[in-house]
Amino acid sequence: MTVRAALPETFPPGVAEKLGVYVYALRDPRDQSIFYIGKGRGDRVYSHVWVAMGESQLVEDGVERDSAKVTSAKNKRINEIYDAGEQVQHYILRPNIAPAESPDKQAFQFEQVLISAFRLIERDLDNPVLTNIMGGHTSGEVHRRTDRGDDPTVRGKPGR
Repeated sequence: MTVRAALPETFPPGVAEKLGVYVYALRDPRDQSIFYIGKGRGDRVYSHVWVAMGESQLVEDGVERDSAKVTSAKNKRINEIYDAGEQVQHYILRPNIAPAESPDKQAFQFEQVLISAFRLIERDLDNPVLTNIMGGHTSGEVHRRTDRGDDPTVRGKPGR
């Protein structure tokens, strides 16, 4: 029998405030595929796992916005990951989303979210398929794994 991995804990004090409103991704460690992207604040990035694993009392916002079909597929995937003895990998793709001063600045925010998401599925960062995988107009701001103790608000190379 496989022992289930531990569930994610809440962010340490002060981290949620530093993140503000953010875009996040959930990745399956078994095949490195991204299976969910969402936006949130606070501990929202972890709420999907808590709900799927029967720990919904940990969810502060308590609002599930996905359709029943999406929720069912997401919960099934999360349970399969944990049944395999693995943990869902949580990534903050873009923290501190704020109203853009201009359409260009807003487009740069979208660009960075997409580049960060593509980095998660890139097989070889030394020879990437996406030519600007290391950059974009806000290239210093890359995703952070939040399930390995990395501070998701720190900029630099992502933890792998």
